[in-house]
Amino acid sequence: MPIGSEFLIDSLFREVICGMTQSKVLNYDDVYTLAEETQSLKGGQLQKIYGIDAHTVVLEFRTPGQTYALVLCLKPSRPWFGVDAEGSAKASRPRKVVLTPVINFLRAHFVGLEFLGIAVAQKPNRLLRLDFDSSEGIRRLYFKVFPHGCQIGLEANDKQVVQPRLKTNLWGELVNVAFVEPEPRSEFSKSQEVMSLENAPERPAAVKENKKAAKLERAIQNLQKSLDDPTYEQSINNLLDEAEALKGRGGRLGTKLQKIYGEIHTLKTKRRVSEERLGALQRELQDLPSNTEASLEKQTVAPIEKRWKGIQVSLDPEWELWVGRNAQQNDELIKAVQPHDLWIHLRDYPGAHGVIRGSKKASPPEHLIEKACLVVAQLSQRKKHPFLPGEKLDFIVTPRKFVRKKKGMAPGQVIVEREGVRRIAFKILNFTIVP
Repeated sequence: MPIGSEFLIDSLFREVICGMTQSKVLNYDDVYTLAEETQSLKGGQLQKIYGIDAHTVVLEFRTPGQTYALVLCLKPSRPWFGVDAEGSAKASRPRKVVLTPVINFLRAHFVGLEFLGIAVAQKPNRLLRLDFDSSEGIRRLYFKVFPHGCQIGLEANDKQVVQPRLKTNLWGELVNVAFVEPEPRSEFSKSQEVMSLENAPERPAAVKENKKAAKLERAIQNLQKSLDDPTYEQSINNLLDEAEALKGRGGRLGTKLQKIYGEIHTLKTKRRVSEERLGALQRELQDLPSNTEASLEKQTVAPIEKRWKGIQVSLDPEWELWVGRNAQQNDELIKAVQPHDLWIHLRDYPGAHGVIRGSKKASPPEHLIEKACLVVAQLSQRKKHPFLPGEKLDFIVTPRKFVRKKKGMAPGQVIVEREGVRRIAFKILNFTIVP
């Protein structure tokens, strides 16, 4: 079982401040859990950087109303990281700051930048990537949380710094590593969640019905469990036996008998109320619409389909290609699709944006990707200067999560953080547009 995030965050600073040793090496689940906590600092500004000792780097982030410290520890035997939610790291800031090449590089190139978020490499790599926004592009910090192989790598303005230097090449490892962005799951962003919920649209009725049905089922199970408890009958029989024994003794025992019969009456009344409540809950559950799941799917998926006004091309029964016809639709396309969907665009050529949509658990086959690229090329070519059959065209094919639009950019313009380039010979295809 992975270490709970509360235990990790509470123990991180005890090691730094009190010199205690963490007893467990972080596994992949621990790293992912702590990355979810760190994701809550997204949007904060990196204000200060310092070292507590030769192995520990502290990054202080300022978020609305609060300052948090992200600690990165490079102890060879037990590397770890975590967020300080209580300000203990700030209070324990050393009088004499430890300077290392990594800290000097961070101070020179990262201070004052906005934190864009954290990403975790897919299993089994215990590798983190922290992205920071700057006017000159994305600057990145990599942290390898692996015993006897931990490293920090920094990348900014075509410069790279690694600490410590090992036989393994950190930058070489990054070539074939895919990253995923965890969702924030911390109380750090609770105020931001409350603000967003105030302006959030009303949830679909099917969502409320599903939630209500689950609540009713839990209540019915609890009541049924209490009614099936064998101790009820046993308690009644014990009280009746006690009453009969008292009657056999004779004498004035009215008060004791009255107390016993009162207890019996109370038990029977509670059981009768529980049975009535159980029947009412069962009737209420039956009155709920039987097609709750179908109506939920219809109400949650339909708005995206209805909002999208661009071209939809059927590639096969399981995969569709969505293509924007103008700059506005290209911007809307990025918002409408999922992070795992494949985004397609002609490299160094203005034109349509395309996205292959399908199941999250599967990847589109190569022949469908090539077909989608050719469709995007046909919809992007100019009438006066069309592409020639056999002409070599370069396409950018990358997951949607690596494509983002920065505030203030012109319509249709995006930033591609990771390009996967494919060269395909152009040819004209017949394709079916979904009405």
